[in-house]
Amino acid sequence: MKIAAFLKSHVISVAIVLGASVAAAGTQPGATCLRAGNFPPTLVATGCYADLRHQRPAAEFVPYEINAPLWTDGAIKRRYMSVPAGQTASVAADGSLDLPRGAVLMKEFRLVFATAGVAAERPVETRLMRRGASGWEFATYRWNDAGTDGVLLDRHLDVTLEVGAPGALREQVYGYPSANECRYCHSESASQVLGPTIEQLDRMVRVAGRESNQLVALQARGVLDAKARLQPAAVHRIVDPGDPRASLEQRARSYLHANCAHCHRPGGWSPPPLTLDLRFDRSLAQTRTCRVATQYWETAPRVAPGRPEVSALWRRLRSHGLDRMPPFGSNERDPGADVVRDWIASLDRCPPD
Repeated sequence: MKIAAFLKSHVISVAIVLGASVAAAGTQPGATCLRAGNFPPTLVATGCYADLRHQRPAAEFVPYEINAPLWTDGAIKRRYMSVPAGQTASVAADGSLDLPRGAVLMKEFRLVFATAGVAAERPVETRLMRRGASGWEFATYRWNDAGTDGVLLDRHLDVTLEVGAPGALREQVYGYPSANECRYCHSESASQVLGPTIEQLDRMVRVAGRESNQLVALQARGVLDAKARLQPAAVHRIVDPGDPRASLEQRARSYLHANCAHCHRPGGWSPPPLTLDLRFDRSLAQTRTCRVATQYWETAPRVAPGRPEVSALWRRLRSHGLDRMPPFGSNERDPGADVVRDWIASLDRCPPD
């Protein structure tokens, strides 16, 4: 089986499993994960997993899916959120979620390894975000090779791994971020919660064998405020950049939103004078990309209609040098970024200001 087909089939199967459980009936159980104090030195000590060997999260966690995932060197991700019993997440006017103190977000990263002669997923990292008294706190745990526990890292770590299916093995440098590096994207000035937002969560999932909107399911599960006006059909939904049913512009703009807009937006981590705004809900003219010159080190159009090769936006996405974007968070170029190249190539003009 080719590695791409393997990954696709496993991502789909994971999505079905998570979607089926996202709206499980019952009240929110009492929190057992990261109840207080510093992050424990091991994953088992966090209480965030009920069964580490089978990567089964604690009962308080509710799985969720997003429309446009951030690229992390091909890692397969599982996402979970937990809010304290009796509390819910409110929805801000801009679609971001305001999770209560004590809420925990957990993201598990998995790669494919050749194990006993077959391709098999194995967890390599779990990242935790906890809403504390003074804001969000971050922790990175590195799993052991046996998949039985993980250790808390106190600094950035690069590890060379042999990944892939039998007959297609390759070396990959996998980077584990430090807590400070997590703050680069989850900045104080922008929304610190990036994945679980209304536009990302607004998608259909399978619940008890039937299709349901995930926002409605999360509200029924008691994660989202029951009084929040979700209006799923009216939300400007981000699409999967790899979905051929969506328009090329929708797919490219969704990719840029997921991978770039948490920094390139007002209040993001990019320098305040930078005019670039890559949020999905901005018009193309409002993004300040099409035939708008770059700032700082070079003078080139951010997007030159029909000419991706001279468009700074595309050149920086594909770069392996110091001018690469995003500048951290991955070591390998994302083949899914080609949708941005194809979109720029399809443009014949810029929209009016």
